[in-house]
Amino acid sequence: MAKKSVKIPSKLLSAALAAAVDGVVIAEKSGSDFLIIYTNPAFEKITGYSQEEVLGKDCRMLNQNARDQDAIATIRKALREQQPCHVTLLNHRKNGDAFWNELSLSPVFSDEGELTHYIGVQKDATERVNQRKKIEEMATKDHLTKLPNRRYYNEEISQLWGVHQRLQATIAFAFIDIDEFKKYNDNYGHLEGDKALKAVAKKVSERFVRSGDLVARFGGEEFVIVTTLDSDPDNFIEALDELRQSILDLKIENKYSEVSPYITVSIGVFYGVPRKNSRPSDFVDLADSAMYEAKRSGKNQVKVVNNVENGAFKPAS
Repeated sequence: MAKKSVKIPSKLLSAALAAAVDGVVIAEKSGSDFLIIYTNPAFEKITGYSQEEVLGKDCRMLNQNARDQDAIATIRKALREQQPCHVTLLNHRKNGDAFWNELSLSPVFSDEGELTHYIGVQKDATERVNQRKKIEEMATKDHLTKLPNRRYYNEEISQLWGVHQRLQATIAFAFIDIDEFKKYNDNYGHLEGDKALKAVAKKVSERFVRSGDLVARFGGEEFVIVTTLDSDPDNFIEALDELRQSILDLKIENKYSEVSPYITVSIGVFYGVPRKNSRPSDFVDLADSAMYEAKRSGKNQVKVVNNVENGAFKPAS
């Protein structure tokens, strides 16, 4: 036996919408636009816009300053295909503050099957999104130096490697190791060791800031830099030597070092064009070998390996 439908008074429906903690927007189709004809009080609380300020305006007004989002493309596709969708996108309040909006859109059709309205239900998801980002950041950032960690490096290097393979572009890898760091920790203590690591990491991150640079703490007192060489390799090597000197110029006392009375680093470099079946570990090993050669040669220097007999690479042009 079918359940008997109950006609709910419009006054009760209005009260329910007014009491809802989620923002509700009703937009009417007008040509290619959807113009707002109703918002509830929660919408004003979330966005800062009163109903009077948005009536008759297109729904896109909230994200006019953030159009380049995947969520926008999802919404456009749903509107075009007259389908529902659920997205989280960056919007802006009336005062200009950005907030993350968890938005559900549902189409409404006439008895004849014609699309007439869209109903939007929104939540302020800023706290949830920020918390998720914080957790993600904690998982991929070294807690001490604030540099990306080994996990982040492992996630990024495969994609970076693949791009250089496809484009046959020259990729460079620099391996940085703090000299005599065990002696430093043994004699100055781990708290001072942590301070030294943070100071060195700061210099590394300040020197290599291009969006294409992959900089990470590789482990212990080791750091890694991976970059595209779109100019003379000497420019990259010179930048690394300037980094080495800037770390020495910090004058972090290390009187137990046999190299210098201050903290120093040894840097190994390898660059080349990765062949089709090569792996990132192929050039990690070579850069690591170059770093150890710098250690054997007296430390506090940059050593470069290039054009070696290695099937993983073509010589850089």
